[in-house]
Formats: sequence, structure tokens, C-alpha cells
Amino acid sequence: MPYDPQQPNLKRLKKSYSEASRRTVFFVGAGSSSEVGLPSWQSLAKGLLSSLDASTPSSALSGELLDHFNSAQQFYENGQFWELFGCVGSNWKQLYEDYLEDIFSHDRITQCEIPSVYRRIWRMRNVGQALTLNIDGLLSRAYNEVFGQNAPQLFEFPGTSVVDSRSYFSRNYPVVLNLHGIYNQRTTWVMNLGERQRLFTSMRGGAYSTFLRHIFENYIIVFVGVNIRDAAISPVIEEISKSGLLQDHYWLTPNINSDNYAWAQRMGVRTISYSPEMSGSGNYAHSTVICSILDEIESFKSLDQPAILPSRKEFSERDFPSAHEIIHLATTDPLGARAKLDQRIEYLGQQHGFNGNQIAGFVREYAIPIELTSIVGNTAPYSKLDRVSISTGVSSSNSSNVWLALEEDGSTMCAVKTLSAQAYKDPIERESFRRGIESLYQLNKTNQSIAPKFLFHTNIPLSVGMENINGTSLSEMVSSSPNIIRECWLETFIKISRSLMVCHSSEATVLHRDLKPKNILLEGAYAGCDAIDFQNAAIRFINFDMSWHKLSVGNTKSVSADEVGYYAPEQRSFQNSDTPRSTKTDIYMLGMVLLYLISEAPPPEGGAKLQGWEEYLRRKVGSRLHDELIRSRIARLLLRMTKVDPEHRPDLRSVVTDLEVIVLAEKEQWGAVDPDILVEKSLAMIGYDYSWDERDLKGIVKTPRQIELSLSYQHRGQQICLNWMRQRDDGIDRKNFGGKLGDLSSNVKQQLRDFGWEVEEGGGHHSRSIAARIKHKLIVDDANGFFNHTKDIVTRLMGDI
Repeated sequence: MPYDPQQPNLKRLKKSYSEASRRTVFFVGAGSSSEVGLPSWQSLAKGLLSSLDASTPSSALSGELLDHFNSAQQFYENGQFWELFGCVGSNWKQLYEDYLEDIFSHDRITQCEIPSVYRRIWRMRNVGQALTLNIDGLLSRAYNEVFGQNAPQLFEFPGTSVVDSRSYFSRNYPVVLNLHGIYNQRTTWVMNLGERQRLFTSMRGGAYSTFLRHIFENYIIVFVGVNIRDAAISPVIEEISKSGLLQDHYWLTPNINSDNYAWAQRMGVRTISYSPEMSGSGNYAHSTVICSILDEIESFKSLDQPAILPSRKEFSERDFPSAHEIIHLATTDPLGARAKLDQRIEYLGQQHGFNGNQIAGFVREYAIPIELTSIVGNTAPYSKLDRVSISTGVSSSNSSNVWLALEEDGSTMCAVKTLSAQAYKDPIERESFRRGIESLYQLNKTNQSIAPKFLFHTNIPLSVGMENINGTSLSEMVSSSPNIIRECWLETFIKISRSLMVCHSSEATVLHRDLKPKNILLEGAYAGCDAIDFQNAAIRFINFDMSWHKLSVGNTKSVSADEVGYYAPEQRSFQNSDTPRSTKTDIYMLGMVLLYLISEAPPPEGGAKLQGWEEYLRRKVGSRLHDELIRSRIARLLLRMTKVDPEHRPDLRSVVTDLEVIVLAEKEQWGAVDPDILVEKSLAMIGYDYSWDERDLKGIVKTPRQIELSLSYQHRGQQICLNWMRQRDDGIDRKNFGGKLGDLSSNVKQQLRDFGWEVEEGGGHHSRSIAARIKHKLIVDDANGFFNHTKDIVTRLMGDI
């Protein structure tokens, strides 16, 4: 096999990709394009030097020009390609331009075959963006070929404008960043030292470098067809390498040698090695193997693994007391009996797995002594648990109890959650509870406090000691202080979403999977608190992963009726063994939390599977939110978050970015929002119902009349487009319609031109059409003026004749 499917880094990438903990972005170099006949960076430099040698007369090589010629040769031999291109471009300008124009001519590029790797990248379900060092445009051609005429609008940005892509990148629109430019826009090329310096030093005070840092800090980058050790190949990689941001990203590289491997280890780069195949022409072919690796990544499903917790003392001796002997010991020394059972569980779990047959058999055999020693209360000796003393009960359910306890120092209070002896008999309950403990333990390693700090755990009773959080739950806050929630619901939800993102991006990719209002604590807030205390409250999650497994086997004894609606469809299947681990489960539950904040009522059982779910959501959102733009955006976001198919739900970063954009729109900071927001705001102010296409960034006015009117944003050209076509209605005066329609069209056309639109008119005697375009940059400084102008135009075009 040309690659090892058991490579640890490949297995890790497959897991991250499947769980969608962080979005996967491909960074593409010239390697794949070179397989279809386009030059690599080194071969491009070699060809330039050969062209220089062949085109320069020997008689001209003297004095200063000879010095430049020798410098060019030296630059090539030293691998200083940036300097080579700069030297030739400065001293042989026409030769330089002719050479590049020939290599990257429109005919040559457009007739070039599309690399199969590029097509495969776009077909991956969790990939929507790519960075490339190539100027050949083949990634964009591959996108259009894969998705066809109905493809969502592709956002392309050259290196000189990548900062403008940040919002659309975060919102998970299809984006290609052509870091070194695009072949048909010569001014965007980054081919020589001067253009490289311009890219890094003259762009908005270092915003280019800052944006690249943002990408490497927030996404999983997979390098394909590029030697990331070769700093000469790209200032981008050189900059990222110096910043130490290559760690935890992936490099698909052929037959990695000792030197490259040692470098990767030092930098923290995760290498995935493969052996290229030999083509019929005798050249190495990488694409077939790379596509096979991508296929394996795409098809992988990440499943839950047994929880791993800090080890405890073990009872490893063969002669463990019988159940009868433990029962007898429990009558005289209950804590001693508990300790023996705890240690034996630890030993069996470490040796055979905590969800294995040995543990299951032991729990059955020792059911009575386990029940006797699992008693916890605030009276001795049952008040002692590990290093704490139980003080008072906080809450209880059929399966668990929560207590306040005093730590060994005699002054610090902590919280303790225990699983009941009855629930302990159920292996699903046990493993679910252990996974919840594991989540707290893993989150101790994050820099942000978004969960109670893990203190300890015990096996008998199965319990967890954790930091006590002084605050109230979101559900209690909604009940006690609804006015504060109504004022701050959007900011609160963004805080919750960002905290959840910390869980997902943690080293262990912690999923919550029991996300509902009572499991979201607002540290520092309390019933009846002031708005400022509520706004300053920190988000803390509790009860990780402790309920959803019960639903998956049809057992809802620990889930109240008004909570069932929070669970995703995949959590409610009767067989959960094949349900993959995915952050998309949390996205669904988070969407239901958003619905709860808006409606102040729990979501209905059945959720997104209910007939008329979209109408239900729009009705709930519409009854609370009155701004048409905000209402429409929130309703569509909720619909995406609560899709039945997890693969169709958005990732968390795009959710947060969409909400941040909505906040800017709510504050009318129009200069800071994306152009499509301005377009939809224009539609929202008109007063007509409209439909919005998220993919094409296009709104269509709904009307029963023979009128077609749309407003859209086209990234290519960065312009807002208005399209209108009107035909005669049956009820309209046929005799005078043509003339009146012509007058209307002419007057509106002039009004549009006066405002700055480029206008085209069409149609015949009984119909008229207008296609108008205006640059986004012309209206952004006076957005309110644009809204009023658009409202006036559309009102005239839609009015009676």
C-alpha cells in the first residue's frame, strides 16, 4: 500500500475531520498543478534563467548588465528565487513579462487539465475553503466543475485583499485565497522580492500577517503539494513557521526523510507520509495516492471511546473477599468495604476496560455490597467521600444526586455529584457518567474556565468532586428575570456559543451533548440580580454527556418531559453504537437553546422532525423580534442549526460569526457589515415579503403580479445588482400599459443613474426590464441614503401603472 493507514497522525486527522471540532482548510502548492504540466516554483525559476540565457546576446553582457546576469545565476544556484525574479524583472523587464505571460497565458491555463486532487478536495463534505500559492486558478475551475451551474457563489481573494475575506471565511462561505495572486490579474501577482515585500509591509499595517495568524490559530490546515520546509517557496509559510503556528497542522509529504521528519518534530507539524506511484510515462504520480488518503479521511466515522480518568489505588490481589464477606465488612466498617470495592473496580477497569465484561460481571456479583457502600449523606460515616465531607444536599433525581461538601482545609466548599447504586447497574449509565467526569478532567487543561474545575472522582460510589460555582442556571434566570434576558438574549447566546467553542477546540475535543438551559450556569448572576451583574456573568457548563445515552436506548427516566425537545435526532435512535462523535450534535442542542432564549419556552418534543417545523420557528421568532432583517437572519440560522441531518448543520465558528454580524446590523454599524447584509436590509425596509438565497446572496420580492424583482450581491466585481422585469397583468388597461410602462422604466433608469448605478434596459412593448449594478464601495459610507433610495426605486417599480 502506498501509505500506512495506521499512521498516528492520519488517524488523528480523520478523527478531527469527522468530529468537525475545527474546520479543515487545505493549503495547496504547485505539486498537484505540476502533474498537469504547469511549472513548480523551482522549474519556473529554471525556465526564467534559461530564457534569460538564450535571449541575451553575448555582446551585451558586459559591465553592469554582466554583473546582474551573474547575480541572477548565483540567486538560482542558491535557491534564492525571490531575488532571482526581482533581479530579472528589474533589468530585463520585457523579457520577464513575456516569459510569465507565455507560461501563464489565458489559453494555456484554461485548456489545462484540472488536477484530480483539487476536485477531490471540493467534494469533501467538511471542506469549503482553500489557500493556494498557485496563480493558475485551477482550484476555482475545479470548484465550478464539481458543483456545476448551480454552484454557490465562490469568493476569491488575491493575497493583496485577503483581509477582506475574513468574515465570509468565518461564515463558511466557499472561499479561495490566492495568496500569490491570480493569472488573469497581473497586479495581484507576488512573484519577486519587491512584490513580496509589498504584500507584507504595505498592507494596512501588517493586517496580512495578522489575518494569516488568525487562520492558523483557528482552523486545521492540511498542506498538499507543497514543501513547507522550503521558506523560499513562500513568505507565508516562512512567516507562519517563525510564529510557531505550524504546530498541530498536517503535512502530506512523500517519503519523508530523516531531516524533514526531525524538523517536523521540532516544529510540531504532524506529517502524513506516502509513496508516490510511477506513471506510465515514468514520472512519479502523487495525485492517485493523495486522493486515496482524502477518501479515507472523508469516509471515517469517529465513535466514542472509553473514558480515561486519573488512576486510583488498585486492589490487585487474587484473593478478593466474596460478596458475602464485603456485606459483613460493610456492617462494621462501611468506608473500608467501600475502599476495597473502589480499588477492585479500578484494578479490573485498568486491566480489562471499565465498560468490559469483567466489570459487568463484578457489578452483577457484588450488586448488594455496591448498593450498601454507595450510600452517601450528611451524617457519619456516610458523609466522608474521598477527601471531602458531605455537608448538604443540593438536588436529586432518579439516577444521581448533587451535594455541597467541605474540603480538607475546613473552609473551602466544593460540589459532589454521585450516581445512584441503581443507575450504577446500567453499563450505559456508568459509561455516560464516566464520560461526563472525563470532560471536566480534560477541560482542566484549557486556559479558560468554562466548566467547574475537576477535583477528584471515586468508583464506589461513582462520583465526581468539582469546584462549586456561585451562580444560577440559565433556566432559573429566564424564569426569575425575563426582562433582563429579553434585553441581553443575543449577547448571552454569543457568550454561550464562544464558551462551547472552547470545549470543541480543546485538546480532547470535549463535546457536551447534554446542552440545555439548566446545564448552563451564569457564574456571579442570581435571581433578581441587576442587569450589569448578569452581563458580567461568566458561562460555565455542567453535566457533560450525562443524559443523551439514556435517550439512545429509549430510556428517559432522568430526562423530564420539557427537556426532550433539546436532543438531536441522532441522540434519540434506539441503537447508538454507530452514532458518530460530532460537534454537530451540540450545534443542534445549541440551536434549541437559542429558540428557548427567544421564546422563553422549551422546544417541543420531536423538534426539527415535526411537520411544519420551519413555520413553527418563524412564528416563534416573529412574535418576539420585530426588525425584519434580524428576524429573518435568526430564523434562517435556527433552521440551519436544527437540520435533521447533522452534515447539513453549520459549524460553530460560522454560527458565532453570523451572530456577530447580526449584532453589528442591530447597532446599525453598516460600514462594518458584509455587503450581503446591506442588500438584505434594503429588502427588509421595502415592506414586501421576500425570499433570501443564502448561497447566491440574493433576495427575490414575492408578489402575485407579473413582476420579477431581485437584489443581490456579486462578489466578482464587488457590486450590488438590481434586476427587474414587468409584464402586463390581465387586469391592467391594455391600451395604455405599454406607454406607461415605458415611461416608468425610463424615469427609474435615470433615477438609478443619477445615484451612481450602471443601468441596462430591455423588453418589448408589453414588458420592460432593468439590470442595474452599483459598486459596494460607493454606497457603504451612506448606507441609510442607499436604503431610502432603494426603497423609493422598488416602490415605484412595484407600484400600480
